[in-house]
Amino acid sequence: MPAVGVRELSIPGLFLIERVTHRDDRGFFREVVRWDELEEAIGHEFQPVQWNHSVSEPGVLRALHAEGWNKLVYPITGRMFAVSEAGTVTSSAAMSCCGAPCEA
Repeated sequence: MPAVGVRELSIPGLFLIERVTHRDDRGFFREVVRWDELEEAIGHEFQPVQWNHSVSEPGVLRALHAEGWNKLVYPITGRMFAVSEAGTVTSSAAMSCCGAPCEA
């Protein structure tokens, strides 16, 4: 993965963190996130409230709940396609969504 860094996606406040994977005959190493880089990109302090870990079987659709705090989603193994939407069912504003493929 040649691109490294943090970039905002089409929904304001939604960012994709891209990191390089260093592989050799022992396995691999990758930085998950660099707080200074993330905070510079988002323009404020990033303070996770929880660290969660879950496993989904192939083909399972998993949803995250909208909360009033920062979230960091990271695939440990395999692939995922992360989709986010902005808006509410009760809002008269148009809803928008974007997606990004992620691979461990």
